Amino acid sequence: MLSPISGYSVAQKSLPIQLRSLPTEIQEEVEDYLDLHDRKSYYQALMTATRNGEPIDDSLALKLHLLLRNIPHEYQSILAQSDADLGHFAWSQLDNLRKSGQLDQIIEKPTFFKLLLLLQNSEIFEFLKERIEQEPELEKKLLNWVERSKQEEVESKAANALTLLVKSGVLLNDKDFNRIRVRGADLSYGVFDYTEFKDADLREVNLHHAWLREANLNNADLAGVEFGERRTLEVAGAVQACCYSPEGRWLAIAERNTIQLYDAKNLQWTHTYLGHAGEVESVTFSPNGKWLASGGDDHTIRLWSVSGARLLMDTYLGHEGRVHSVAFSPDGQWLASGSADHTVKLWNLLDTQPLPLIYTYTGHEDMVRSVAFSCDGQWLASGSSDKTIKLWDVSGTRSLIHTYENEIQHELDDQSSLHGMFDGSVWSIAFSYDGKWLASSHMGGEVKLWNVSGSRTLAYTYAKSAHITLSVAFSRDGRWLAFDGSDHGERSVELWRVSGAETPEHTYKGHRHDVNSLMFSPDSRWLMSGSGDHTVRFWSISGARPPARVYRADESPSIGNLAFSYDGQWLAYGASNNTVKLWKISGIRSLVHTYEGHKHWVSSVAFSRDGQLLASCGWDCTVMLWSVSDPKELVYTYGGHEEAVCSVAFSSDGQRLVSGSLDERVDRRMIIWNISGDRTRAKAYTEPEGGVLSAEFSNDGEWFAFCAGDTVKLWNLSGNDSLGHRYEGHQDMVSSVTFSPDSRWLASGSYDCTIKLWGVLDTRPLVRTYIGHEGKIDSVAFSPDGQWLASGSEDHTVRLWSVYSDACQKILTCFVQSVTSIVWRNSPDGLAMLATSELCNIHLWRVYYNSSQIIRVRLEWALKQDNLIATGALIETARNLTPDNRALLRQRGASQAEIIQSLP
Repeated sequence: MLSPISGYSVAQKSLPIQLRSLPTEIQEEVEDYLDLHDRKSYYQALMTATRNGEPIDDSLALKLHLLLRNIPHEYQSILAQSDADLGHFAWSQLDNLRKSGQLDQIIEKPTFFKLLLLLQNSEIFEFLKERIEQEPELEKKLLNWVERSKQEEVESKAANALTLLVKSGVLLNDKDFNRIRVRGADLSYGVFDYTEFKDADLREVNLHHAWLREANLNNADLAGVEFGERRTLEVAGAVQACCYSPEGRWLAIAERNTIQLYDAKNLQWTHTYLGHAGEVESVTFSPNGKWLASGGDDHTIRLWSVSGARLLMDTYLGHEGRVHSVAFSPDGQWLASGSADHTVKLWNLLDTQPLPLIYTYTGHEDMVRSVAFSCDGQWLASGSSDKTIKLWDVSGTRSLIHTYENEIQHELDDQSSLHGMFDGSVWSIAFSYDGKWLASSHMGGEVKLWNVSGSRTLAYTYAKSAHITLSVAFSRDGRWLAFDGSDHGERSVELWRVSGAETPEHTYKGHRHDVNSLMFSPDSRWLMSGSGDHTVRFWSISGARPPARVYRADESPSIGNLAFSYDGQWLAYGASNNTVKLWKISGIRSLVHTYEGHKHWVSSVAFSRDGQLLASCGWDCTVMLWSVSDPKELVYTYGGHEEAVCSVAFSSDGQRLVSGSLDERVDRRMIIWNISGDRTRAKAYTEPEGGVLSAEFSNDGEWFAFCAGDTVKLWNLSGNDSLGHRYEGHQDMVSSVTFSPDSRWLASGSYDCTIKLWGVLDTRPLVRTYIGHEGKIDSVAFSPDGQWLASGSEDHTVRLWSVYSDACQKILTCFVQSVTSIVWRNSPDGLAMLATSELCNIHLWRVYYNSSQIIRVRLEWALKQDNLIATGALIETARNLTPDNRALLRQRGASQAEIIQSLP
C-alpha cells in the first residue's frame, strides 16, 4: 500500500537561486535558458527529497509526491519513465494488491493511479488486462464504480475506473453509460461501439483517437473534451506544402497551381492566389507576416501580399528548373530558393537593390530539394538529391562552409525494385530554433540530427520506421522534432523529443497518401501535416499523448490475407515482416504463435479443412506448410515458383493445395501440390494468361476457380479435369474469387470497382453486378449460410450485399485504409462473425440479421485502435461541444440518425 505523505518535513535540494520562491512567469523564463540536459538535471533535483540537506534515498512515495508537485506537467511522464525505481515501485505495489485480491483498489489511490498513467508502461496494462480476463469479478467491480456515479458522489473513482478499463484494453461496446459522471477521465484510444452516453458528464475527458462509432452523445456535457486533433481541411488537389504565418493568424496551402489562404483560428478559407503556370512546390511567410513567397514547377518564385488586396508583388526569374523550396531569412532581407537546376539562389527583398538576384550558390550535383536559414541568419543550408547537405555563408564571401554527407543505412529487401528510390537523397532540412541543430530527412527513411557548430558532425540518427521520409520540422519551443513516414503503404507522422529517444513520443496516423509537408504552430500546440490525399490535418501536441492501444502485442507493420479455421477457433494472417501469425479467436483472444521461415512479405494463408495444417505463400516465391497443433512447426516448403506467390488454397478433401503466382512462365503461374506422400507437384496449369491473384476450390470438390487478368476461369475437377467455363465481363484486373458455401455461385471482385455474381451450374450466367464501390475491390467473401456477400475496397469501405438481390444492405465506413481481406465464420451462439483487415489492422464484427435484412453490424474486437472514429455518432444535442470539435466529429461521420435499440 502507498504510505501517507502528509506530515513529512521536506527541504528541497539547495539551489544557487531559489527558483520556486519566484513568480511562475519568472521561473518559466529562467528554465527556458536551460538546455535539455540541464533542464532534466534541474527537474531531477526537484524530485530529490532531503532532510537537513542530505538526500533521502529510501522514500519512493515521497519522490512521486515531489514529481507531481514540482515538475511541469509536460515533463512528468518522461521523468517518471526514466526513473527505474519508480517503475519497480509500481510493480511491487501492483503485486501486493494482486496477492491480497484488491486490484480494484488501484482507483482509490489517486497518487499511485497517476503514476501508472505517467509510466505509460504497456506491460503493466497488459498485466491488468490479463487479470480482468481471468477474473470477471474485477471488471464488474470497476464497472460498478461507473454505474454508481449516476447517483452517488464518486466522480473521481468512476473516472479512474473507466480510465483503467480503457487502458487495459477492455472494449466497452453497447454499454449503458447514460448519466455517468466521469469528469477528467482518460478514455483515449477507447472503443465504445454503440455505447450510450446520453446526459453523461464527460467534461474534460480525453477522447484522443477514440472509437465512437454509433455512440449516443446527445445531451452529454462535453465542455473541455479533447479529441487530439482539429477538423481536417480538404482541398481539390494534392497538398505539396503548407505553413503557418509567424504570428499564427494565417495558414497557406499549396495545391496544384494555387495557394489557398485560411484563417488559422476558425479554418475558414479566405483567398486563392493564382499566377503560377505549374504546380506550387513550396510556400513560406515572411518574418513580419506581410508577404508570402512561393516556388513552382514553372521555374519561378513569386511574392504575394498577405493583407489588403493580396496582390502579386513580384516574380523572380532565373532558375532553369522547377523551384522545390523557398525560405525567408529571419530579418526578412533575403529570400533563398532551391531548384532542380542544382543551384541555390539568394534574392534581395530590399528596394535599395536594383537587381533582386544577389548570388547563385553552385556545388550540388543533383536537384536541390530543400533550403533553410539558421535562426540568426548567418547560415543558409541546402539539401539535395546528391545525398549532401551544404552549409553556406549568407553575408561576406558567401562561400561553402561545410558539406554534410549522408550514407544511407536502410537495408532493403534483396528483391525490392525500389533501390534507386531509397538511395539516401536529402528531401527536407530544418534548423532548430536555438540554432544548435540541423535535421534532415532522407529517401530511405532515415532522419538525422547534425551539429551546426564545432566539428559539425552527425549527432543522432532517429530510429527509422519507414522507407520514405519527405518532411521534417522543429517546434518553436525547441522540444519536438516531427517527421513523416511511409512504409508498406502505411502513412504516419512521428513526434520525437529533440533530446533523443529510442522510440517516438507519439505516432499520428490517418493520412491516406504521402505526407509532403509538416509545420508546428507558432505556439507549439499543434502539428500541421499536408498530404497527397488532398488534406491538411492538425494534431495536438499539448496535453496527454498516450500510446495507441494495441489490444494484444503484435508488431506486424502490414497484414496480408486473413483466414479462419473451419471450426472458427483460429485466425491466421501473413505479415510484411515475413511472419505468419496464429490467433486464438474463441474465448480469450490472444496471439498463440508466430511462424518464422519466409524471407519476404507473406501475402496469403489458408487452413486445411480438418484444421491441422496452415499453408502460407509470399513474395519469396515459396509455399510453406505449417502444423497448427503442437509442436507448431514447419512441415514442408514447396519450391517451384520464380516470382511472388499471391494466393494459396486447400482442396475440400485436404489432399491438394493450389498456389497462384506472378510468374512469367505460364507453367509456373498456377500449381497444384500433393499434401500427403512425397508432396510433389500434382499439376501445373498452363491456362492463366497473366498473374494469378486469387484461386479457390469449391466446397463440393467439383470445381476450381482462378482469376487471371480481367477474366475468371472455372475448372472441372471431375472427369477429364478440364476447363469448364471462362467468365468475361470485368473491365479491369480481377483480384478476388470465391465460391458460395453450397457451390452454386461464384463471386469475383475487380479493379473496375464492381463485384459480379456468376452461376456455376448449367449455363453459368452472369447473375448480377454489384455497383457502389468507388475504389478497386480487393476481397470478396460469402457468409457461412450463403445469404450475404461482403466486399472490401480501396475506397476504405466494406459493403454487405444480398445474394438474392442487388441491394447493398450495409456499408461500413469506419476504416482509414484500404480493406484488403474479408473472411466469415459462424460464432458459437449461431451469429455470423466477419473479420476485416486493413493494411495494418484487423476488426472482428458480429453481424445481426434475419431472413431478409441485416439489422446491425457491431464491433466485437480490434487488433489495435489508433484513429478517431465517429461514424454514426449522435451529437445533435450534445452540450458545450465547441464548434471546432463539432465540425471534427461531423467530418468523422457523426450523424443525427436515430440509434437502433440495443440488441442482446
